[in-house]
Amino acid sequence: PNDSSEWGPMEQFGSDLTYPTLLCAKDGTLILSARRSHEDKPWELEVWKKSPGAEWARHSTILRSDRMNYSQYAASMVWGHDHKTLYLGFRIYQHPDTNDMVSYTSVGFMMSPDEGETWTKYDGTPIELPAKEATVDMIMRSQSAEGRVLETGAIGINPDGVPFIGYNVRMAHSSEAYLATPNSEGGWKHLYLNRFLPKGQRDESLMMAGGIAFKGNGQPVIVSPLVNLEDGKQYWGHPTTKLVRFDSEDGGATFTGKLIGGATPGHPQWMPSIERPNGFNEVPVHPGMIYTDGDCGSGCDDILKNKVLWTVLD
Repeated sequence: PNDSSEWGPMEQFGSDLTYPTLLCAKDGTLILSARRSHEDKPWELEVWKKSPGAEWARHSTILRSDRMNYSQYAASMVWGHDHKTLYLGFRIYQHPDTNDMVSYTSVGFMMSPDEGETWTKYDGTPIELPAKEATVDMIMRSQSAEGRVLETGAIGINPDGVPFIGYNVRMAHSSEAYLATPNSEGGWKHLYLNRFLPKGQRDESLMMAGGIAFKGNGQPVIVSPLVNLEDGKQYWGHPTTKLVRFDSEDGGATFTGKLIGGATPGHPQWMPSIERPNGFNEVPVHPGMIYTDGDCGSGCDDILKNKVLWTVLD
C-alpha cells in the first residue's frame, strides 16, 4: 500500500552483514544475500533464508573474494518468470592493502535454477561454491591503477528470460555507462548508453547506481544518476547530481533519454531505486521509484537531513 501500516517487529540475525538484497519465494520463504566481513580471511557474499514461521538461518556462502581485507559486493537478485530461478548480478570491489590506494573491481553474473540451492553460469555450467571471479560469468574487470573503477546497479530480465546488467566505468573526470546482455558465443554484448543521453547532457558522467526494470508492456526502463565531474571532485553526493531515465521501444536495442524533473541546481538527487518484480507483482507501465534528495554527509556517523522520496515514472 506504499505505507508502513503492515510492518512486523524488527528481527536481528547474522554477524557483520551489510549490503543486503531480499526476495520472497513462492511459499513465502525470504531469501537474502548480504556481504559478510571477516577479521582473518577474505570477505564473502552469504545467502540467508527464513521460512514462514521460522527463524533466519544461514544457508550458504556463494561468493568469496580473491584477496584479503576490504571487499564490497554490490549484489542484485531478480526472479525468473518461473519464480524459481534466481538471477544474480554483482560488482566486486576489492581493496586488499590499506596502505595502497589501488582497488580492483569486476562485474559478474551467476544464476540458480532452484531458489539458491545450486548455482550455474548463464550457459548452465555448474559453479562450485563459494564462487570466485574465475568461476562466474565475468562481464568486465578493471583496477584503479588503470584509472578506472567499475560500478553497477540492479539487474533485470526481459520477457524471454535474458538478463540485462547495467554498469559504468568511472574515471577521474567522466563516467561511461553500458548495458550488458549475453551473446550467442558465450560472452557479453555491451551497449553504450551515454549516446542516448539528451544532447545537452552528453558531456556529463553517467552512473549506473540505479537499475533496470521491464514494464508491463515488456519494454525496459532505466533510471540512473547523472553528474558533472569536470571539477574532479568526489562523485558521491556531488551537488550537480540529477536523475535521468532511459526508455526503449525495441526491447533494449536503443533508448531515449530524458531528465527526471524536479531537481534544484546545487541540490543533488541521487541513489534511485526503481520498482522491480519480486515474484508476486507485475511492474506497471508507469513504475514507481524512490531516490535520495539532498546532500551526503561527511562521515558514517553524521545525522543526515536529506529525504527519501517516492514518485511514479509517468
